[in-house]
Amino acid sequence: TAHRKRPWRLSNITAEGATDVMTAGRAEWVYPGQTLTIVGRGVVSGPMKLEFDQSGETVSVTSVPTGIVSELASRLYGQISVGHLESMGSEVFDISAAYARHFRITGDTCSLLMLESEADYQRFDIKPQEDEFVIKSKPASKLVADMLEKAADRLADPKAQLFAWLKRLETMQGLKFAMPTALKLAIDDINVVAVSQPLDCTVVSRDDVSKGYLNALTQEKLGYDVIAGQAKKRGRRSIDDSIKVFSSLIERSPGDVTVARDVAFTAMELERPAQAYHLLRNVVRQRPFQGSIYPAIAQCLAQAGQADMAIVYYEVALAGEFQRQGSKFRQIVAVDYMHLLRRIVGGKTKSSVVEFARARLETLMKKMPVSKADMLVTMMWNQDQTDVDLHVIEPSGEECFYSHKKTKSGGEITDDITTGFGPEMYFNETAPDGTYKIAVKFFGSGQNRTSLKNKVYLTVFKGFGSEEETVTRRTVRLKDAGEHRTVMEVVK
Repeated sequence: TAHRKRPWRLSNITAEGATDVMTAGRAEWVYPGQTLTIVGRGVVSGPMKLEFDQSGETVSVTSVPTGIVSELASRLYGQISVGHLESMGSEVFDISAAYARHFRITGDTCSLLMLESEADYQRFDIKPQEDEFVIKSKPASKLVADMLEKAADRLADPKAQLFAWLKRLETMQGLKFAMPTALKLAIDDINVVAVSQPLDCTVVSRDDVSKGYLNALTQEKLGYDVIAGQAKKRGRRSIDDSIKVFSSLIERSPGDVTVARDVAFTAMELERPAQAYHLLRNVVRQRPFQGSIYPAIAQCLAQAGQADMAIVYYEVALAGEFQRQGSKFRQIVAVDYMHLLRRIVGGKTKSSVVEFARARLETLMKKMPVSKADMLVTMMWNQDQTDVDLHVIEPSGEECFYSHKKTKSGGEITDDITTGFGPEMYFNETAPDGTYKIAVKFFGSGQNRTSLKNKVYLTVFKGFGSEEETVTRRTVRLKDAGEHRTVMEVVK
């Protein structure tokens, strides 16, 4: 019946007299020969029973614990309990802190501190009796099980998951955010879905892969340039194939937010907004204090046909106060947001909150100094501690940039952002006819990353705020520090 070499699911643990029993690592699937560390609380008065199941078959294992008098036993239980509770996040912070203090366990919620007097306990508001009450009244295994059940419900409900994330933003360090009242009222009607646009990749044989790539793969030396070269080759056959190859960078460094940003900008360049969205979502989970990530996510969602969710991210960008944001940050965010709102109000983009969009558009048009412009250009980039400058050469030859911010024709450029991710913006409300050259100057990066490429993401509006409004987006890769080159020409 059941296969002996396959894993078994640990379905239940009981121990007579124990008030709480759990496994280290929250083990659920157990392989033959695997060692389990089981901890509990209470006075065990009988055998401990473990139940396993596989393919419809259930087996039980009974063990009689050997009693050992040691203070380390309770601390081992405390260590495993605190680890389980801390993995549940901020919702059980107070309880995990009580466990950590009671069992003297250092971790995310409790640091090592020597208390030598009653005054120390009062100064740090530590109340051992209350911590002991928490331990006795709330078994850690039950708390974890309840939290996992709630998490499963949130994962099954994308709107509940989004709302829970918005509430967490209000308590996160490094930024100030309070959900706008209008968004609170509209969120019930906002359509929230799980964004999914699977890649349609082709089957590739060994003969289709270059020898250099195969050698690098064999030697585990898949550097950025090697992967980019293979992606370019595969991209001649399919854009999805190219994205698939670039995903190797994510697999090699799954927790690296800089890599995630880099590949996300590539996905945006290749017009795969759904893939870019998921990568940028991983970035925002780890770097919620970086404001530029929110309008980037909003753009991806809008391009993926998820206007309602895009509205949420634009609202976060406008309502939050983030690290190293320029004085014109909200103004630049509002430009792209108004473009989306106009499309919703005009019936060009579907949304469940048309009236909300109409009201927000009217408000922004009154508050923002730029509601209409013949020519408008915004630029953001993918790496922190990087200085990239936006230059616009007007038809007369006059150049608008950081040290010449206003032109004779009315062109104007916003703050010079020398760190962070931008954004910067050029606008001209009454732009003369002719050819506009859009250039970027890459002064250099403070990042010690020679493998990843610096990229800028440009958005160009013609007739911004008019019935004839058009938008063009482009990702441009920068090469060497000091580079100054024209990347687009726009004819008005």
